[in-house]
Amino acid sequence: WLQRKVPPTFTKKPSESIVDSAGKVVKMEGRVSGSKPLTVTWYKGNTKISGSDKYDVSFENNMAVLCVRNSSSSDSGEYTCEASNEAGTASCQVSLTISVCFVTPSKQKSPKKQEDIDIVELLRGHDPKDYERILRENEIYDYRAILQAVEFLKKEKEMETGKFTKCIRSIEVNERHSATFECELSFDNATVSWYKDSWELKESLKYNFRTEGRRHFMTICNVTAEDEGKHTLILYNCKPPVEFTKPLEDQTVEEEATATLECEVSRENAEVQWFREGQEIRKTKKYDILVDGRKRTLLIHDCTPDDAKMYTCAAKDFKTSCFLEVTRAPSIEMKEFMEVEQGSDISIVAKIRGCPFPTLTWYKAPPHKSDAKVEVPYDEHINKIVSDDGCTLLIQQGKRPDTGLYTLVASNSLGKASKEMRLNVLGTNQKIRILNAKISGFTE
Repeated sequence: WLQRKVPPTFTKKPSESIVDSAGKVVKMEGRVSGSKPLTVTWYKGNTKISGSDKYDVSFENNMAVLCVRNSSSSDSGEYTCEASNEAGTASCQVSLTISVCFVTPSKQKSPKKQEDIDIVELLRGHDPKDYERILRENEIYDYRAILQAVEFLKKEKEMETGKFTKCIRSIEVNERHSATFECELSFDNATVSWYKDSWELKESLKYNFRTEGRRHFMTICNVTAEDEGKHTLILYNCKPPVEFTKPLEDQTVEEEATATLECEVSRENAEVQWFREGQEIRKTKKYDILVDGRKRTLLIHDCTPDDAKMYTCAAKDFKTSCFLEVTRAPSIEMKEFMEVEQGSDISIVAKIRGCPFPTLTWYKAPPHKSDAKVEVPYDEHINKIVSDDGCTLLIQQGKRPDTGLYTLVASNSLGKASKEMRLNVLGTNQKIRILNAKISGFTE
């Protein structure tokens, strides 16, 4: 049984655009599916990346991960993740920009004190259930500051980040001058908010917001030392692409059973389509399509060998596929008796069904000695021919000694089947006696 090789696909691609501050660890990760063995390689530009003090490269449990340590502006650029196996190759790109979005008056600098703690950074990435413990361990009790940080993180989680075609750049201006931040998105009519640290900024004499198509501007007027800080643009109401957090896996079911093909998506309200060898599947008596939270399931009832196909669940730009194998116990259809003339070529034909395709063995026993059967030896006189759905025992120029009880045994992982056929090869004297009997009977 030849198993079909599935080419690699990214069921979860890394973010197309990553913007982060210098000095941090930048993590790029994607999930890959496909027939094993899979090989994953990362590149920066055209240069292959290997594990080092700078880079941590790993591929475990179908997750391809690249970590860039102690990031700096020199790490900015285009990164490529390439996955390959015997069936093909897939790749995706990541644009990385390392910058620090601070505005600092040149005449007065206000570096943070050593004991100052950024509550947003402290809590980011942690489960909200752990906030209280983390704040207590760090002896933070400023209720107002905590509330602002939690609200900021909540909005940050709700935001859906589109692609920034032009990112915010760090700037430095003289005190009492104006500072203008600019960025560009990949789409129009975006709803955005500007923040300084964890404070949402409002339009005022101090702050001026402007939009020109896909370009967004914020101008800080009459800059003072108090304006120093991290300024951020947050984008809302842009649904992220649906990704597969758990891909489909190849399935094997027995004939007449129900096959369950299951995967998980990144959003509960995500819409998906199911396909069989490229043809869309609709809900019928044969197919059930189920949605349970982020889980997406296709049920295939009363499976037959014809259902052994490639199935795909697709959500716009992302998809995941698997192969369904339908197994069945062996069965044999064959005549129970044959009578041929000596010297004729004899073909004992059997129709075979079974998946995986069974192993076939022929046995022969002399006439009236069915318990003395032995495996048929193959030579120039007797040969076995196997096709996709049958088996033929070919006897060249049959002779009287070929008379006997022939048994075909078919076996696979699900069981065994056998069928007997009695063969009688007529000699010349037998033929004459039979012919005389027929003539005599006709005369009477």
